[in-house]
Amino acid sequence: MGSSAASTGLLQYEIDTHMSHLAKRYGETDALLAYQACADAIGELETLAAGMGDVDFERQHSLYYASNEEHVAPLKEELALRQKHGFEAEWLGSEAILAEYGFAAPGAILTKLAASVDPYRMAYQLFAKVIERGGEVYDRTQMEEMAPDEQGVTLTLTNGATLRCQYVVMATGYESQTWLPKPVAVNRSSYAFITDPLSLETLGKLRHTMLWESARPYLYMRTTGDGRLLVGGDDDENDIPARRDARVEEKARGLTRKVEALWPTLDINPTFPGVAPLRKQKTACLLVLTRRTVHVYISPWPTVAMVLAIA
Repeated sequence: MGSSAASTGLLQYEIDTHMSHLAKRYGETDALLAYQACADAIGELETLAAGMGDVDFERQHSLYYASNEEHVAPLKEELALRQKHGFEAEWLGSEAILAEYGFAAPGAILTKLAASVDPYRMAYQLFAKVIERGGEVYDRTQMEEMAPDEQGVTLTLTNGATLRCQYVVMATGYESQTWLPKPVAVNRSSYAFITDPLSLETLGKLRHTMLWESARPYLYMRTTGDGRLLVGGDDDENDIPARRDARVEEKARGLTRKVEALWPTLDINPTFPGVAPLRKQKTACLLVLTRRTVHVYISPWPTVAMVLAIA
């Protein structure tokens, strides 16, 4: 539940790597497959959330804006490739961005397919579904060893108990890297805060549009169901918890300044600042490790892995 509680819950088919960049690296067919799978997942998660009770799921738009003039051409190239493959998106120029969203940027891709969710509530509802289907949930239980063989997998816990199963779904987020044969990511820290509730008039189109930029690391924000603004970004290379935690307030102030630079008249209060470990991945894909008839499913996103577990 650690990374689920820290997740900011932006559901986008737009992964951090552009489709155009994936196409150059892996081919257009595979790039499309990755983006289409993410787009399909939003609808599937919406259907799943509808049967889960109140998990604060809401359809949103996504505005991906160019941080500077140099990023305009790559974003237009990205937009053209998405439109070629049927993704509903359009280009907004600087005048339209200022008129509709109230801040200055040289251009942006407006995507109609995105959503937000409360990952913490969603994870608990998924646990409840597991129990409803006859499964058992044990918290504060750590696995020490995983040994696959031709008939299944043997799991040894730190308390000495052993379990036998045919399939293992790793729903531990980035901690799953522990069980991979070689590292696929490096540790980083990501910072975020959430404000007091803001009026609908103050939020304007941000009420139903998440925002992120083309710079890396990028500033991003979305609203919650009760009208709060969730702001994140300013990632750094810190991997020492004490040093990382000591920077939370400073990072919150820095993120606040970035938001106020976009909207100088917006008065926000970073009420609940926080930080979460982040791993920069070489791949943003679900990993399926196969040994004969034994399958181990490993996802960098714990809620995604839990969905697989109850599907």
